[in-house]
Amino acid sequence: MARFKLWMIEKHTRIEHWDVAIQQGKIAALNMVEKNAIYRSTPFFWTAQFGKSVRYCGHALQWSEQIVKGSLEERKFAVYFIDNDKVNAVCTLDMDPVAVAAAELIRVRAMPHPDEIRKPDFNIITHLC
Repeated sequence: MARFKLWMIEKHTRIEHWDVAIQQGKIAALNMVEKNAIYRSTPFFWTAQFGKSVRYCGHALQWSEQIVKGSLEERKFAVYFIDNDKVNAVCTLDMDPVAVAAAELIRVRAMPHPDEIRKPDFNIITHLC
């Protein structure tokens, strides 16, 4: 793994995940042949443990607030990690479509403002259209 400038935080960072490593290899190869490629993907991690699906997208080294949507008791929820009124990452448990939608909205810089996410009827999927 190497440090690289992550577009979404405008800082050099190190993300130790095989998918990011593969993408970085492609970017390096393109730059070797003078294509001036920039890593523009949203970091994404997933795992399945004890029958539960965990997804994490974005990159949040720190946060000042977390918004939880769903039910912690039922173990089906999404957590939005917020700093400076911006969602930097989302972690879900058994809400895979939410994680995928969040990754895309982060990538295209269209993630809703935290005030919108706090609303009781918030549905991130509707923001993809």
